[in-house]
Amino acid sequence: LLARVLVRLGRKGEAGVPLLKAALADPSNAGAQWALGNWFRDLGDLEEAADQYERALAADPRHTASLFSLGCAWIRLGQPERVEEVRARLAPLSEHLAAMLERLQQETSGR
Repeated sequence: LLARVLVRLGRKGEAGVPLLKAALADPSNAGAQWALGNWFRDLGDLEEAADQYERALAADPRHTASLFSLGCAWIRLGQPERVEEVRARLAPLSEHLAAMLERLQQETSGR
């Protein structure tokens, strides 16, 4: 929350402090790792952003936002061939999400 406030106040550079503290405090929190990766991305450090997205995926291999962000970072880093790895990791998750959406549709249409 503090990081978002700092960014909105135009103090993007300072936003990294609470993000870094959160990521270090709980390395298993994929969301915190992903948020820190986004901060690095916004600062233009795409290599560090990609590393941070990898940390998020180490914490939670199913963290779809990190997978997508990692693919985008690789494209911007001139490594589009690595995107196939992201696609391969997203494919099973996409099937799972599609099944969940179908079930929700069935549940709501049955009422």
